[in-house]
Amino acid sequence: MRLFIGLPVFLLFGLSIGTAYAQGLGSEFRGTDDPAEIPRGVIDIDLTPGDNMRGLPQIDSAELQGFVEGATRRTLTAEEMAELFGQVSRNKNGDIVEQPAGDAFFAAPAIAPLELDPRNAEGGPETSALIDDLTPRSATPPNARRVGDGTVWPYRAIGLIVALDEFGNIEGTCSAALIGPRTALSAAHCFYDHDSGWAADVRFLPGVTDLDVFGPPFGAFGWEEMHIASAYMTEYDGTVLSTVPYDIAILHLDTDIGNQLGWLQVQMVDNRLPGYLSNLVGYPGDMPFGTMWWMGCPVNFIDQHPKFTFRQCVTAGGTSGGPMYNHQQDTDSRFILSINVAGNDEVSIGLTIDDEHFRWLSALWK
Repeated sequence: MRLFIGLPVFLLFGLSIGTAYAQGLGSEFRGTDDPAEIPRGVIDIDLTPGDNMRGLPQIDSAELQGFVEGATRRTLTAEEMAELFGQVSRNKNGDIVEQPAGDAFFAAPAIAPLELDPRNAEGGPETSALIDDLTPRSATPPNARRVGDGTVWPYRAIGLIVALDEFGNIEGTCSAALIGPRTALSAAHCFYDHDSGWAADVRFLPGVTDLDVFGPPFGAFGWEEMHIASAYMTEYDGTVLSTVPYDIAILHLDTDIGNQLGWLQVQMVDNRLPGYLSNLVGYPGDMPFGTMWWMGCPVNFIDQHPKFTFRQCVTAGGTSGGPMYNHQQDTDSRFILSINVAGNDEVSIGLTIDDEHFRWLSALWK
């Protein structure tokens, strides 16, 4: 397995700042206040979980420690970055396209890591639309609370990913966040499995809080393309840890629903801090199917792998791909700094949005 950890690319290329902010990747958009302007997706599938659901990738704690200790930092050459942060894509017709990182990746703006005020880095729980719930909890953190209204900000920009096999059966669920008009951010393993290949079909259900009782408030939306980082395939050595640093994916939707629901901003994390309180919103598989939950938990940067961080509580399958964001209450701003990708019964792991991941997302932003 090759593991290249690079210095910030802006040190290598001296690129200017601004394009991503003009596009919207590095800024927040809250959508429309008029419900009549929001298009509804169509429910054309049986939203019932199957018998063989994919779960959160399980890591071995002993292997994790050795992997972190063995990680080294080095500057990536342009060729190495092009190889690792290219993309493998599947479209609705089933066509698979592999390509190295190109001009859009290298021309993406270099931005400074988000500098959170250490006094405010802990943020706080999202109280709006949250409800107390006494459902017995297993893997989901004890402080988890159900989201009662998915039509309000920011919950309407977060949704359930349903992966389907070629027969239309649900084979897995994940979480995702809108980060652009047609762009949903999630984890690569939600769309591609190293043993069974690509999901045949997927649906994105934004803002759903109780699928059985209320259904999806905005419907289910289809897709045009799935994109995963090249290294998620090329670096795989049979272990989960070999691909965790690259477990990132983009789903391009067939509807620009983000222009109505809004989208969350993505920022590079400042790992000079000891950590921050992450707000993870998603759909834990050990909870009633299709219910949305908020989970607050510290993220630790100390002595950690530079491309992922330990979340000091565990989560269940279904939260994969969920946004891990910091909420700055004084400005009411939310910054996606990581996404939930793996774990075990001791710890969960978030993939850190660093310079290379930010560039990869910038190149695919729609």
